[in-house]
Amino acid sequence: MEDGRESFTGIRASDHALIDTIVSYCSRSVYLRLGHSLKMTDTRHNRATTALELFERGQLPEALSAIDAAIAAAPGLTGAYNTRGLILAALNDGAGAVAAYSRVLAEMPHHADALTNRGSALLKLGQYDTAMIDLEAAAAAHPAYATAHFNLARGYAVLSRVDDALASYDRALVLSPGDAKTLWAKGVVQLLGGDFAEGWVNYNSRWQAPSFGNSAPRDFGVRYTGAEPLSGRTLFVHAEQGFGDTIQFCRYIPLLAAQGARVLFMAQPELIGLLTASELPCTLYTPGASMPRFDYHIPLLNLPAALKTTLSNIPTDVPYLATPPEKQARWNAVLGVRTRPRIGIAWSGRRSHCDDHLRSMAVEAFAPLFALDAELHVLQTDLTDAERAFLTDKARIFDVADRDFGDAAAHVAAMDHVLTVDTSLGHLAGALAKPVSILLSAAPDFRWMLERSDSPWYPTARLIRQSAFGRWDDAIAAALKILKETLL
Repeated sequence: MEDGRESFTGIRASDHALIDTIVSYCSRSVYLRLGHSLKMTDTRHNRATTALELFERGQLPEALSAIDAAIAAAPGLTGAYNTRGLILAALNDGAGAVAAYSRVLAEMPHHADALTNRGSALLKLGQYDTAMIDLEAAAAAHPAYATAHFNLARGYAVLSRVDDALASYDRALVLSPGDAKTLWAKGVVQLLGGDFAEGWVNYNSRWQAPSFGNSAPRDFGVRYTGAEPLSGRTLFVHAEQGFGDTIQFCRYIPLLAAQGARVLFMAQPELIGLLTASELPCTLYTPGASMPRFDYHIPLLNLPAALKTTLSNIPTDVPYLATPPEKQARWNAVLGVRTRPRIGIAWSGRRSHCDDHLRSMAVEAFAPLFALDAELHVLQTDLTDAERAFLTDKARIFDVADRDFGDAAAHVAAMDHVLTVDTSLGHLAGALAKPVSILLSAAPDFRWMLERSDSPWYPTARLIRQSAFGRWDDAIAAALKILKETLL
């Protein structure tokens, strides 16, 4: 869904997320026309437009104060509640946003922006049936409004209705031809559905979309597209997005080197030790480092399109990452002698992630694992005090100073099985060729696709999917069955 802060996530409801935490907003020009149609005085008009400008700049508390002042000065300024809803949604007050949009719709039932915005907010709150009523009504009442079709497509995508989502994105593209944001979102859905041929190409449109907030635009000269010869050339590959993305797609580095390229690879500092130990055929750099001259550059997640990746030719040789020897020795000493099977667990990801409400669960959901005759190891690092207290005498927790992904890899490598939600730890375990079960939301990220229980990216991974939104109990039961069959 379109958002004033302009950021996307994949299909995680994230990529990521890229698309699902966001709500559509009425552009300044539309808002100004609305203001004129309501015959606002200059003062009221200025207050309301100031609020929108602050919102667009990300100054959310100030924007909320400004729109509240505008409403206080003119309580009948119904349209201003749409802006108030946008601001509240951006502040993660979904219920408040829905109430604000409902105030508009009580007087203007077919208001395009309020309908699509309320639908988007309800989607984020997990009220899917009600959300789709609003999103479908907005598109039906305003068939020439591209944003309504865009947001409707997003709703279909969250519900894994791939064909319906693609049809709505196509209608949005008819109304707004070549729109990069829509092409990018369409690409995400195509990848979710397994259409790699067109999906990766459209996914590359993210770099032309102002909404791609995960990385600033990068102008490094000539971009490698896959058509340019690499033999004897220097290619600069730069990581983007999250740790899991870097772990997943660094598998392409050897393919570039095999074509004769000298590869320079810029990655996150936290991954450098792990990547160095893995002996990828490249020279590693971190952001801000002085770079030598190069002939071409390419963002890391553009490589699948450049190398014409399909489901049948994904590079699947694992392991392609290796633990730093000194880290492995350290962790072997810390862990001690193995007396029972070791299971590494992670029930939540980074809490600030836009899809965390979908992909993570409460630690209490892992309680059935405590009955196993196994040694549970907490792999994630950002535990709350309550989580620590709950896990006392149930799982081993390790607080290691200066822990990086080399430490994480060494810890994972010492496990017999890893059970995790969709975080970088799942990618790490898969890249190390460790048995891993990945617990997935009913609205999975595009890379896990739909329905299948295996992953074409990681041969040692099993995908365990929710049967319905918010239902982790059946996924945990399935995981428990796998663990009993394979370890005990």
